[in-house]
Amino acid sequence: MKIAHLTLMVFALLGCNNLLAQTIENDPIDKADLYQIEYYQFNADKAEEARMIIDNYFSVAHQLAGVPHPVMQLQLTSDDYNYMAVWKLPVGIDHLNWQSSPANPRWYNAFVTVAGSEEKAKEIIEKYDSYIRDSKTEFARKPH
Repeated sequence: MKIAHLTLMVFALLGCNNLLAQTIENDPIDKADLYQIEYYQFNADKAEEARMIIDNYFSVAHQLAGVPHPVMQLQLTSDDYNYMAVWKLPVGIDHLNWQSSPANPRWYNAFVTVAGSEEKAKEIIEKYDSYIRDSKTEFARKPH
């Protein structure tokens, strides 16, 4: 379950069926920027360690792979969530299917390189997942 949370954060290329449910005639998607907003509640004693993994591994892998990274990351002060990442989603049928996105293997290969080995990469993901108490994902539009 928690690996799914990481997948949501890292690839940010999920299907937006609910967001894109309207027809082109009444609400064309090319007239709005699409965003995925991910909220995380890290365990209180592990929040700093989680952010270190994001900064030292995930962000570096994004740069190395040349794949999109969050356009904004915020530390929240609410009791519900303490970290938020905002991803701008590319518009297009191929990009909405995160499972077949070419960014997936590029990012993961870069992550393994940054981690030093596939075994170490899996350990880092498991450790990061153990720091997440709760998460949610929302989608938003910003009209042009």
